[in-house]
Amino acid sequence: MLLQKKCIHCGTELTEENTYEGFMRHRHYVCKDCWRKHVHEHPKNPAGHEKRAEYMKKWIKENKEHWLEIQRSYKRRNYLTINGKTVRGKKRLYPEDESCEVCKKQKRLHYHHWDNADLSKGVWVCIQCHFLIEVATKPDFEVRLKRYLELKQEIEQQSF
Repeated sequence: MLLQKKCIHCGTELTEENTYEGFMRHRHYVCKDCWRKHVHEHPKNPAGHEKRAEYMKKWIKENKEHWLEIQRSYKRRNYLTINGKTVRGKKRLYPEDESCEVCKKQKRLHYHHWDNADLSKGVWVCIQCHFLIEVATKPDFEVRLKRYLELKQEIEQQSF
């Protein structure tokens, strides 16, 4: 037997027979009859949907910059382009101070990730650091860097 709870719509005392399992646990104090009525009437009420759509259109016109920032923020958090394909997934949060996580400079940031299956494995970096990371993660990077340093030293010695 349930505790002495009443339906928030009709006031009927709730029992195990007249409420759905789990409703009381999640604090949905609604009897089966009121729930069925709500479920069947709500989606079929076009006036409510039209009113909401009208309100949103008006709000977007009045708050265009804010709306665009909301969209940019959503895309920044949830989408990534990989080899020309847009992939949806959860990235790490954009840094609050809007600075590169590697050099700490405040610039336009890119998201560098290393696991296509889990976009949360990545860092927010400026374009210079992103380029450096991309190059540094190539398999022959150390060999090329070593060769460059050797060539540089040879050229400097020749000029004297």
